[in-house]
Amino acid sequence: MSKQRFLILSPINKYGGVNLDVGFIGSLLEQKHEVRVLSLARYFDDSSVFYFNEALNYTSLDKLVYETSFPIRLLTSLVSWLKPLAASNHHRVDNSLTRLPIVSLAKQRQRVLEQEIASYDQLILCSQLTSNYMKAAIEMAHQLKIPIYFRTTGQIKKHELTPENAEWLSKVKTFIHHSEKNLKTIAHFLPAATHCLVDQNAYNEERFLEIPVLQSELKRFYAISRLSPLKRTGQIIQAFQELQYPLAELHIYGDGEEETLLKQQAEGCKNIHFHGAIDFKGIHEAHAANDCLIIASTIEAGPYTGVEAMAAGRLIISSRVGAMETRLPDYPFFYDGTVNDLKEKMKQMLDQEASKNQKIAEKLRKRYTENYSEVAIGKSYLDILV
Repeated sequence: MSKQRFLILSPINKYGGVNLDVGFIGSLLEQKHEVRVLSLARYFDDSSVFYFNEALNYTSLDKLVYETSFPIRLLTSLVSWLKPLAASNHHRVDNSLTRLPIVSLAKQRQRVLEQEIASYDQLILCSQLTSNYMKAAIEMAHQLKIPIYFRTTGQIKKHELTPENAEWLSKVKTFIHHSEKNLKTIAHFLPAATHCLVDQNAYNEERFLEIPVLQSELKRFYAISRLSPLKRTGQIIQAFQELQYPLAELHIYGDGEEETLLKQQAEGCKNIHFHGAIDFKGIHEAHAANDCLIIASTIEAGPYTGVEAMAAGRLIISSRVGAMETRLPDYPFFYDGTVNDLKEKMKQMLDQEASKNQKIAEKLRKRYTENYSEVAIGKSYLDILV
């Protein structure tokens, strides 16, 4: 196939799961094609999107606006002079001066977006279904007869599936979903489009597969996530406290708006440990140090931690969220979303013999290597995109 030019649009920032999807897709395609990543959020020199290739062609919409519009650059520099901040000027293009009609930041953004889309042969969107710029980007590309691929992130919500949204979403050639749940939801809504299922893999995979599969009785539960209400870390803490197993431990990795509240909830329990945010490149070490991952989220596309735990040969207790049911068919350790059921599943794990833990962990790793490896997921993407 001849060399193609791919533009990937995504609301990526410094860190986040979407960065990894974008970085992985970009690294696959750039082996034989031209790729540019355009962030619809902020640009960071040290963004985790560079994890797969430090030379990735990556910038942001506002950075390009700042670089190509003299009035925007002048007014933003004035604001930065009057109100100095550590942030780069291209992070501050949206201000009271640039929003004036005579300058119109909105029009400048539209101009740059149109120029970028028109410069490429194929458009890949990696975003939640109705995020900012999705409608505009799809309509621009459709008018130019550029094929559009939409890698959906997050759980698709019913309020997004309206006739008004169907009018522009129907212009997408192919949707790529993490989970069967999302696929079935939108395939019913947009039956004329092509719908594909491509899950995630454990990035830094070789490190995970080097970890010995769990072979001991369970002692250390753990959770890795942002500490926000949708992750239900407070529910995990409550269930663990009600267990009253003196030798069991709970290790929590992450930070976020609920951190102070969760530490107050856990106060007085010496077996609950908070480790703060963990660097992505060292996340395999958190899995290796623990025994059973708990996923309590109410809304997820994946989550990444699920496939990471599978690759690491760790046990998992999970809510029926995102892609987890697809990843683990007929798995006995899903819980119903209540504290009591989570507690019962944790107790069952603690009471199991080491040999049974090992068998479950081996099955989870085997399922990962057969279905979610970097090679398998990469091939799935390439089969769709090129």
